[in-house]
Amino acid sequence: MKHDDVTLLLQGPIEKGKLNTYLVAGMRNLKYYSQTAKTIISTWKGAEVKPSKSFLTKHSVDIIESNENLYKNMYRDANMNFQVASTLNGLKKIKTKYTIKLRCDESFSDLSKFIQKIKDNPTKIVTTNVFFSKNSYDPFHPSDHVIGGTTENMKSMFSYAFKVCQKENTKERLNADHFGVPNLINRDGNNGLAPETFLCFCYLQSKGVKLELEKSVEIMKENYEVVPLEDMGKFHCKYDISIINNTNYDTYLDQMPQNFLRSMGEL
Repeated sequence: MKHDDVTLLLQGPIEKGKLNTYLVAGMRNLKYYSQTAKTIISTWKGAEVKPSKSFLTKHSVDIIESNENLYKNMYRDANMNFQVASTLNGLKKIKTKYTIKLRCDESFSDLSKFIQKIKDNPTKIVTTNVFFSKNSYDPFHPSDHVIGGTTENMKSMFSYAFKVCQKENTKERLNADHFGVPNLINRDGNNGLAPETFLCFCYLQSKGVKLELEKSVEIMKENYEVVPLEDMGKFHCKYDISIINNTNYDTYLDQMPQNFLRSMGEL
């Protein structure tokens, strides 16, 4: 079933390696994505390996190739500048009611439950549970591997984040007091903002939500939803240099339950 009111936005580099280049996981899953919804790739100029023009045309996939140099002098902790810029460049082209942002180096064989979740929760941002942390472990820390919602809300998040990145020309991680939450303590015992929390704060502030640590659970339940990986078919997710997939997912659930909540009721 193809969802005409949804666009899938694949963001990030589309090749790996310097000597032996190859297409990353999301590119190898383009046929399924294009059969599910309108699909756009937002990536960078200069990739030596990418889907052929004939393949893109056959599956009605659009590609945006931006110049990385335009975004180098921005907030760049964890390459936040590039994630935000490439996502926003894609969002500017989207006309559908809903958008799901995926990473080019990840893939999922079944997005049906994720799509249903964003349609059932149009006032919320929906993510997977990959490092969606329990509040007691790391407050205001959703996932950023797959992010979905109304296109209006997605544009709100990434437009706000882009403005912050433009203003903060540094590779040093921002602290939570930048957003007026000086008493936040993260999983590492300090006030630094993980990329996921940075995007979360940008979204909440873009919607006029007051960031109150003592109300973090309530705020997150009002503004976020989660879809666990087991509801997304065959999956291939990146974690640093590791891969999270169907064969080792249970190990992550057992060893890191505080980082893989599977419903907002576990927050």
